[in-house]
Amino acid sequence: MSAYIPMLALIVMIAFALAVVGLMGLAAWALVRVIRRNPPQSGLWDHRSQR
Repeated sequence: MSAYIPMLALIVMIAFALAVVGLMGLAAWALVRVIRRNPPQSGLWDHRSQR
Protein backbone atom coordinates (compact mmCIF):
# COMPACT_ATOMS: atom_id res chain seq x y z
CA MET A 1 0.00 0.00 0.00
CA SER A 2 2.83 2.40 0.79
CA ALA A 3 4.24 1.97 -2.72
CA TYR A 4 1.30 3.83 -4.21
CA ILE A 5 1.69 6.95 -2.04
CA PRO A 6 4.39 8.72 -4.15
CA MET A 7 2.46 8.05 -7.38
CA LEU A 8 -0.75 9.29 -5.80
CA ALA A 9 1.02 12.42 -4.55
CA LEU A 10 2.44 13.01 -8.04
CA ILE A 11 -1.00 12.62 -9.62
CA VAL A 12 -2.53 15.03 -7.08
CA MET A 13 0.23 17.58 -7.71
CA ILE A 14 -0.21 17.34 -11.50
CA ALA A 15 -3.99 17.67 -11.21
CA PHE A 16 -3.62 20.68 -8.88
CA ALA A 17 -1.15 22.35 -11.27
CA LEU A 18 -3.49 21.76 -14.22
CA ALA A 19 -6.42 23.19 -12.24
CA VAL A 20 -4.40 26.32 -11.34
CA VAL A 21 -3.29 26.82 -14.96
CA GLY A 22 -6.86 26.31 -16.18
CA LEU A 23 -8.25 28.84 -13.70
CA MET A 24 -5.56 31.37 -14.62
CA GLY A 25 -6.30 30.91 -18.32
CA LEU A 26 -10.04 31.28 -17.71
CA ALA A 27 -9.50 34.44 -15.65
CA ALA A 28 -7.21 35.92 -18.32
CA TRP A 29 -9.77 35.09 -21.05
CA ALA A 30 -12.58 36.71 -19.03
CA LEU A 31 -10.40 39.77 -18.38
CA VAL A 32 -9.62 40.10 -22.10
CA ARG A 33 -13.33 39.85 -22.93
CA VAL A 34 -14.24 42.53 -20.37
CA ILE A 35 -11.48 44.85 -21.61
CA ARG A 36 -12.54 44.38 -25.24
CA ARG A 37 -16.19 44.95 -24.38
CA ASN A 38 -15.47 48.05 -22.26
CA PRO A 39 -12.56 50.01 -23.77
CA PRO A 40 -10.30 51.90 -21.34
CA GLN A 41 -11.33 55.29 -22.77
CA SER A 42 -14.70 55.04 -20.99
CA GLY A 43 -13.30 53.34 -17.90
CA LEU A 44 -13.12 54.79 -14.41
CA TRP A 45 -9.49 53.78 -13.92
CA ASP A 46 -8.07 55.75 -16.85
CA HIS A 47 -7.93 59.34 -15.57
CA ARG A 48 -4.59 60.27 -17.17
CA SER A 49 -5.86 60.49 -20.75
CA GLN A 50 -8.89 62.60 -19.74
CA ARG A 51 -6.85 65.33 -18.02
